[in-house]
Amino acid sequence: MPPEDFLECTEILAAHGVGYDGPVQQGPPGTASIYVDDPDGNHLELVCRGDLKDMPLNKERNRAGMRYDWPKS
Repeated sequence: MPPEDFLECTEILAAHGVGYDGPVQQGPPGTASIYVDDPDGNHLELVCRGDLKDMPLNKERNRAGMRYDWPKS
């Protein structure tokens, strides 16, 4: 996804208190990822490709930030 949508995803996750890891650059230059677990425990990766020069990137992964208890329905 483009950088502006990618940053919006982090804002939405943070606004709802959903834990996530990233954004972190692990792949080729110009690529960043956010990691989040869905309510069923599936590990998801959101990938951004584009101009990342103004994007705050973490130097390494931090899985502790992904802890989140999804509401039970």
